Amino acid sequence: MNALLEDIIRLKLQDFSKDGVPPSYLREQVIETDSTTPTAIFGVRRAGKTSLMHQTIHTLEKAGISRNQILWFNCEDDRLARLDVTVLQMAVTIHAELFPASLKKSRYFFFDEIQEIDGWEKFIRRLSDTHKIHIFISGSSAKLLSEEIHTSLRGRSVGIELFPLSFLEYSRSHLLKTEQGNSEQRAKLDNALQSYIQWGGFPGLMSLTPPQKQEVLENITEVMLLRDVIERNNISQPALARQLMQRIIRSMSCLISTNKLYRDMKSQGFRIGVGRIFEYVDFFRSARLFYPVKLFTPSVRKQSSNPYKVYLVDHAFSISQRLYITEDRGLILENIVALHLIRRFGKRVYYYKTKNVGNKEVDFLFEKNGALHLIQVAESLIEADTRKRELSALLQAMLELELENSNIIVLSESEEETITSGAQVIQVLSLKRWLLKAA
Repeated sequence: MNALLEDIIRLKLQDFSKDGVPPSYLREQVIETDSTTPTAIFGVRRAGKTSLMHQTIHTLEKAGISRNQILWFNCEDDRLARLDVTVLQMAVTIHAELFPASLKKSRYFFFDEIQEIDGWEKFIRRLSDTHKIHIFISGSSAKLLSEEIHTSLRGRSVGIELFPLSFLEYSRSHLLKTEQGNSEQRAKLDNALQSYIQWGGFPGLMSLTPPQKQEVLENITEVMLLRDVIERNNISQPALARQLMQRIIRSMSCLISTNKLYRDMKSQGFRIGVGRIFEYVDFFRSARLFYPVKLFTPSVRKQSSNPYKVYLVDHAFSISQRLYITEDRGLILENIVALHLIRRFGKRVYYYKTKNVGNKEVDFLFEKNGALHLIQVAESLIEADTRKRELSALLQAMLELELENSNIIVLSESEEETITSGAQVIQVLSLKRWLLKAA
């Protein structure tokens, strides 16, 4: 058995040395390769974690690092099924035998889908503690969540969360110039944006037909439900979990609360307590189905007692459940803006309610370089009532927070303008322009 296993591992390493890894689309996210602290890549299923590793390997090779200094090992191999950490140690040993000169140089070890190997945690800790090796690992959401990586490696790791493609990445993957030049370039970007709005940013969808895209999206959510939520958490009420998932997806860009979910599930005949609902919802958050955005307030009690807004990791999940809420493009635009902000600012993204004049809501408040920024999202400001509502809330929030500048994001470039009210200035930007520049 060991001789056969050694032959399999040797062949895998020789194949990489000969052929390298496939080309990858360019991600905005860049992995730091100088540190010897292990880097763990995590995120929702099918976000492109393997491709990000490939991109990093290509970057190393372009910087002059020999391929022989790199160990690339995909643990998701049926020939390695049900094996323990011995297989990882064999890979390291055989790599040293094949390329002894690398022992005197910096080495870069990439272990993809490492959760398939039992006992990987202690192996990575030991490898990191005893050798000056640059280590990169990735794993599926079912067995390798961000919280678990930190615990498993006792805090000795750098976590990188990967999302589906941003619009900038989506455009570049289609070989489009993202600088809006002539009319032909602008038209291509407009078409790309419409496709992005319709189908989202999962990289595996780009070359598929619409029916195939629908099928893949359904598969991602189904596997997330079954493996990342029901199986890994030993859920005893799978029908409840499925209903909750649909309810969360249906709540895209809307306010929701645990108590409201409890009442909804109870009205459908489920016998469940509020605490269990809270627990199930957190399972979906951990699986990266959605991100909760909370009310901006210095009071922790007030924040926890107020509903939070639900933003899906990709708005196309609404298509996967055939819920057809995608007809409300305003909700889609808001979800796209939310994920753009969450990618960059994480938990420093909130929604805001004015203290006076009817508790008006502003979609986003976020902190950047120590300063607060406000953003309102609307599909269009052409209708007088919509324009009045969005401006009124934003101007009141600016007054309360003593901010001079803010933004409204709309769909069409034709609606871009600068609105001035006393010392307050609101820049109305198109979604395309805003997404293609740094937020």
